[in-house]
Amino acid sequence: MRYNKIQGAYDVHCNFSEQDMAMIERLRLARSKRREEQKLIKVIRDALDFYYRAVFPESDERPTTLPQQ
Repeated sequence: MRYNKIQGAYDVHCNFSEQDMAMIERLRLARSKRREEQKLIKVIRDALDFYYRAVFPESDERPTTLPQQ
């Protein structure tokens, strides 16, 4: 491993096979997809929390079902 001044990072020279590189790329994509899913879940939870605070301002408990209108 050596430091590359131009890129500001360490160069790692490994001899991975094409199959290994494909597996690494699939794992990287899966991790990226999981991150995106977690971001979406957080946005949905925040939106629901905002909704429940608007509909039930006096209650700290969040209902498990939506109110019937």
